[in-house]
Amino acid sequence: MSYGQVVSELSKSLGSEIIGYDNLPEHGGCILYMKGPVKRFDITIEALELGPTELAQFIRDAMADASAPNLRVGVVDGSLVML
Repeated sequence: MSYGQVVSELSKSLGSEIIGYDNLPEHGGCILYMKGPVKRFDITIEALELGPTELAQFIRDAMADASAPNLRVGVVDGSLVML
């Protein structure tokens, strides 16, 4: 699935929680700008490649347990993690 398709599916899953998005430098992933306690998620390309379903749930969980206004999501050993 392409980067654009993943972001489109994330916006469907997360609805009005996403207020904007952008590319990370050198197309290393994307930035999601959010409403709520977490204002920004930097998502690596590897995390995007896992697909929107797993990523949307991970973002929902992270927003519920927000520890910082800016979070970075990546993949370690095939699983989504906070970096």
